[in-house]
Amino acid sequence: MTYSPYSALMTELFPTHVRYTSLSLCYQVAPILAGSWAPLISLALLNKFQSSIPIAIYLVFASLVSIICISLVKETKGKELTFDKAE
Repeated sequence: MTYSPYSALMTELFPTHVRYTSLSLCYQVAPILAGSWAPLISLALLNKFQSSIPIAIYLVFASLVSIICISLVKETKGKELTFDKAE
């Protein structure tokens, strides 16, 4: 359910002349910046509160950030996605 719309979304976010580099950069950097911190934050929350509820709240917060970011993405339907040097 995640990767199906993700592929279509990511190809529409970047113009064709930088798409491959942009997608590769996002694909390589995002797990390092976001994914590597999640287990550390979860472990710190568990050690501090001795409960999984703060971890659940952290996951809800992360999901809300994702939902807000997706809602701010502009629609590209009907727009030219290729690069034109005249622009």
